[in-house]
Amino acid sequence: PIYGINPRLMHLENIALHVASALLIFALLLRLAPSVVKIDERRLTVAAAIGAAAWALSPVHTQAVSYLVQRHTLMSGALVSGSCYCWVRGRKISRGRSLWFAGAGLCFAAAAASKESGFLAPVYWLLAEPLLRSAPAARVNRRFMAGLAGAALMAGATLLAALALSGMLDGFAQTYRELGYGPLERLATEARVVLGYLVTIVLPLPSRLALDHEIEVSTSLFAPWTTAPAIIIILAAVAVAVAAWHRRPALAVCILGFLVSLAPEATIVPVELINDHRMYLAAAFVVPPLAMWAALNLDRRALPVLIAVLALLGGLTALRNRTWQDLIKLWSDSAKKSPALYRPWSNLCGALTDEGEFHRAIPACDAAIRRNPPGPAPQINRGISLMRLGDREQAGLDFAAAAQKWPDSALARFNYGAFLFTVRRGPEALAEISRALELDPFLAPAYLLRARIYLESGNPAQARADLALLLRMYPENEEARRLLEEAGKR
Repeated sequence: PIYGINPRLMHLENIALHVASALLIFALLLRLAPSVVKIDERRLTVAAAIGAAAWALSPVHTQAVSYLVQRHTLMSGALVSGSCYCWVRGRKISRGRSLWFAGAGLCFAAAAASKESGFLAPVYWLLAEPLLRSAPAARVNRRFMAGLAGAALMAGATLLAALALSGMLDGFAQTYRELGYGPLERLATEARVVLGYLVTIVLPLPSRLALDHEIEVSTSLFAPWTTAPAIIIILAAVAVAVAAWHRRPALAVCILGFLVSLAPEATIVPVELINDHRMYLAAAFVVPPLAMWAALNLDRRALPVLIAVLALLGGLTALRNRTWQDLIKLWSDSAKKSPALYRPWSNLCGALTDEGEFHRAIPACDAAIRRNPPGPAPQINRGISLMRLGDREQAGLDFAAAAQKWPDSALARFNYGAFLFTVRRGPEALAEISRALELDPFLAPAYLLRARIYLESGNPAQARADLALLLRMYPENEEARRLLEEAGKR
């Protein structure tokens, strides 16, 4: 960002994108609902507002909105929604539609550039067609429909080509070998995951939301036993959608839209099996229709109940955000819900160490180490905690073990070197720090520590060389400037 790394402003930007998506969903509901139900404009507006608000306030979006790294999810979501709105507007008018179609295309291109799921925009245009047939200006011939289907296929082909050219497709096989299961097992597992998403969207209880989810991979149709029923339910849902395409188009659009939204990350692409942020657009095909149905079919005296439900959703979202505001709370929550995974324990260990809660950090680090982490962080953080608590001997064993187990980790080498420096084993410390810099030439603390070692060993020239190089990379490093002044006096 032009203002630098400012988490508060970046979070406000995420909220702004989320609000933009909600407003566009509201506008789409106003445009599409009249083809499903005939009611007066006032009731339609109220129902659409309740539908969009229910989607916007749902706690299932906490990860997408609060996790800054998910900015691309929000950008893609807003741009896809904008693309669909432009498409619908263009399809429902006779004059000036080319401008709306151009807007749809531009939003589609920007969405695709934001995230792979943005390539789905033409598929959503196609899905909207059964809801547009009643508008006189929207009636089209088979050539138009063939062109639209071609655009959707072209978007898919473009995405596949981009993956192939980037080399990602070649890496899929290697990734599956590392994961220990194949594409078929992943597809079977994702059937259960998709149904789990649906349950979470409808019942967004705090117990169902986590940064990391623990899930058993399906190794056959009956291991676990829920695999076959999940696949049958999804196939049945697709069959219902196809059968309802002409007679109940809204039902077809909701079913297919939900499944299509999850498809990029719920098929054979070997990414994490489950993540809360993937429900972002998928929820738009579930929550607004359900909320609108309730608003239109319940007695008017039930309006306070709907408002109370919206307030409850907002309260659950606020509660979930309180967890996200504190790293220790966030990773404690994740470790509690997914105790068999190493990452929650490892990150909880790191968060507690960073906050100086060393007595609490050590059990978390122990839990992470028992789960065979792929990196040295838990071992290093346990060593740091033990060092701060005065147990140098055990800390040294942790640092040495981390460097031995992960010899190509710059952080493991650096921390072991830092420990050796504190126990006055300068030559060994220098060797470890130098190796750390070979592995990561941009590791600023390593340059600072090596400069101190050079100064203590009577080699100020080498210290000045290290500090000058560090300042060229990081001109704002005040500690390097102070040490360089000290080295210049020797």
